[in-house]
Amino acid sequence: MLQVLLHLIGRLLGRAVVKPAIALTTIGAAGDYGATFHDLRGDLPKSATQEYARRPLENVVGVVWHHSATKGQSIRNIAEFHVEVRKWPATAYHMAIGYDGVVYILNDFTTTSYHAQGYNRKTIGVVLIGDYESRDLTPEMIASIARLQAHLKDELHLEFSWWHGQSRSTLCPGKYAINVLRPIMYGPLPGK
Repeated sequence: MLQVLLHLIGRLLGRAVVKPAIALTTIGAAGDYGATFHDLRGDLPKSATQEYARRPLENVVGVVWHHSATKGQSIRNIAEFHVEVRKWPATAYHMAIGYDGVVYILNDFTTTSYHAQGYNRKTIGVVLIGDYESRDLTPEMIASIARLQAHLKDELHLEFSWWHGQSRSTLCPGKYAINVLRPIMYGPLPGK
């Protein structure tokens, strides 16, 4: 179990380059937050001509929470939209949480993606799949948000966590998500 945990942490930090044969790993030992991760890096649509910039992991100092503002679209559909319509190198987010509470790894943390204009070089983007301006989050999602928040803070020693609407004028991640996120946000909003 310790080997699996160490491997998963390495993957989350963007230091591993080889995907394991089994992409779905459940972590359940004491102190590891009980999160379920599914690695989708390399399995989602991406541009054939562009790549996101890279950054040192020590430059990552915060997390920004989003919602996909979608009803029924898959992570693959969201990635296709980012690549084909927005013309971005790949999906904008580093991680996603589905209705079932599974946490999906979408990009290495060393990837400077396009999820929060002006803050991309120093933050991780986490998207909640669904439209949380119009519906409640599932209990599984709420539990995974708390687990992932604790995991990211502890493992990466992050200075802040806030929702997208705190960085610009947007309803993202929706009023229902904000009600869940507000009590667990921490740290001052950084300057750009």
